[in-house]
Amino acid sequence: MLDLNYDELNQIIKKEINNKSIIEIIDICKKLLPLFDMIYKNCTLIPETNYEIKEENGTDLALSYLKDYHPIYYDETQRMLDNNEIHIANYSLDNAGCDSYTGEIIIGNNKNISDALNLIHELFHHFNLKPINKYHMENTLARELFGEAISIAAELDFKKRLENKLLIEDAKKIEIDYINDAIDSIKKIKVELVLIDLYRIYGKIDKKTIDNFVSNNKDNAFGLIVLDEVENVINNITSWGSNLKIPLNLKYSIGIIFGYYLTSLIEDNYEYWNKIYTLNDKLYEISFEDALNFISPNYDDIQIFNIFFKNYEQIKKAITI
Repeated sequence: MLDLNYDELNQIIKKEINNKSIIEIIDICKKLLPLFDMIYKNCTLIPETNYEIKEENGTDLALSYLKDYHPIYYDETQRMLDNNEIHIANYSLDNAGCDSYTGEIIIGNNKNISDALNLIHELFHHFNLKPINKYHMENTLARELFGEAISIAAELDFKKRLENKLLIEDAKKIEIDYINDAIDSIKKIKVELVLIDLYRIYGKIDKKTIDNFVSNNKDNAFGLIVLDEVENVINNITSWGSNLKIPLNLKYSIGIIFGYYLTSLIEDNYEYWNKIYTLNDKLYEISFEDALNFISPNYDDIQIFNIFFKNYEQIKKAITI
């Protein structure tokens, strides 16, 4: 094990574990652990492949999708484009974003389907913003987590509406990242929960504490995941922002897993989008539990896992053909 900054790790955990939002996030993670464990035990990272993506005007693709399937949002999107509230960079950009203060959006000019996916994703974030004043937007844990799920559901639904077979293949290749992000985020969540529990038990974490945990759990997958991931997790906590990364990892895992779940509900009944619009409008005023109950009144982690696993298998098969 490399030399790790245990002193800073202990200071960060000590500072954050009494934070109300962190406590709530940890409770959510523990509620979802059975679901996370099923994914961790049954899904491995899909190997990345080198591929070229067909050149395409992503903005036009996104606008066509909104006009045909989400007219409720189309006019506002067109207004934002006309008023330069959607900024399309004149260069390639992997990441996109929706400004939490102004609601403005920036996407790259990659000249392919990823631009459409990014624009659709960020637009659905824009549509669940609630201005407090012109300098600040309200945010809640429900919006942070299920807002991500709704944005990803919109991306996945867009992919299903594509008619061009080459574009469909390109979207499948990009979808590998969704699957791998969910699996990787779950691993990191499990390790951070171990670190937090060890700190609470012993008052500090050091190499010996972690070695003892791994030794005591060497015969199960839990010990192996800590052994494999702990260096990376600790380095991320101490060197990138100096804070726990569990909120970010929870956002990615819930966004992707429940994005697939929402997409399955849309497939069964496209009118379900009306319910999603309602949820999108309410995210800033309801709790995580309320949002979960809204979309899954009889929460069934096995059902949600099965939907994720079905998509995982489909993408894995499509890439290996």
